[in-house]
Amino acid sequence: MKRDTAYILLRRIVLGPVAVCALAFAVACNNTGIADKMPIGDSSGGPVAAPKSRSKTLYSIRDIVHTDKGKGVSTKFPVVTYMSDVVSARINDALKAIATEAAEDGITSLDYNVSFCNERVLSIQFDFEGMGAYPSHWREYYNFSSTGSRLTLDSLIVKGQMNNFAELVKKQQAVNIDSAVVDFKRRLATSDIDSDTYKWAMDGIVGNCMDKFDHAKFMFSDSTLVVIIDCEFPHAIQCMNPLSDVAFSFAALKSLLLPEYLIQR
Repeated sequence: MKRDTAYILLRRIVLGPVAVCALAFAVACNNTGIADKMPIGDSSGGPVAAPKSRSKTLYSIRDIVHTDKGKGVSTKFPVVTYMSDVVSARINDALKAIATEAAEDGITSLDYNVSFCNERVLSIQFDFEGMGAYPSHWREYYNFSSTGSRLTLDSLIVKGQMNNFAELVKKQQAVNIDSAVVDFKRRLATSDIDSDTYKWAMDGIVGNCMDKFDHAKFMFSDSTLVVIIDCEFPHAIQCMNPLSDVAFSFAALKSLLLPEYLIQR
């Protein structure tokens, strides 16, 4: 997105609904999304069944929409009402940073999805698209408490249990990586890829994927806590990116998560 278009978006977010194409609506938290379709690990690293989801309506959103067909830009940004005016102001102040970054980086598309909400957590996923040397897509994750503060994994985990949680993530991540390696070897054996591409992909796993996760990148769903692990291959072999995110049922995290963040179903 050109800087002037991004500035328009930022200005609309700051100034509110003056001359803005906005729609106010109540949103039901029926969050059966991508997180619920991921392989879910238990404490042993094996799959477990996802609990059924249920719906609540605890927040409302005014969408700020901007489309510029001539420049190929389409953006949708939320102004959130959650819990109280004070909490809502804190959340929206934090979200404005996204528009500021968009104005600096340049994007062609911005959208969002509320992956979960209850009386203690609001979890929002943002999807960006941009155009540099190649088209690109990336996501950012914002999780807020009922006070409007931004949550990190450190704020969810019982004191003294972060190392155990990290080991659990690492164990499930190893399952994902092992599966990817098996697939790479199969594709090499069937000449679907050549030896150079195979080595490139293996180097990518070692350099970009193993033992890495950002404590701010996660999201809630009705049935899982999903740890987001950036595992990006170079553009030429992005189609070989392995599954990297790790999803855990809340039952598997019972001894690790603070009680207020264990979603009971």
